[in-house]
Amino acid sequence: MMRLVLLFWLLLVFLSQVVTSGLSTAWQIVRPGASPEPGFLWIRFSGLSPTGAALLGSLVTLTPGTTTLAID
Repeated sequence: MMRLVLLFWLLLVFLSQVVTSGLSTAWQIVRPGASPEPGFLWIRFSGLSPTGAALLGSLVTLTPGTTTLAID
């Protein structure tokens, strides 16, 4: 039961972040002035199972303005 609650919470948080990120990305594209600087962000995640790593990569890639290059 607790996993179901946590999965629902993850879904709610993720969807709210996707909407926020989408609006922010759209504003960065259409606003006048300087364009955003592209870059790489390296974050280490330890202790992830292969399923957890796949889920993390999928969630990051689904977020507007982001992509996943590799998960070690």
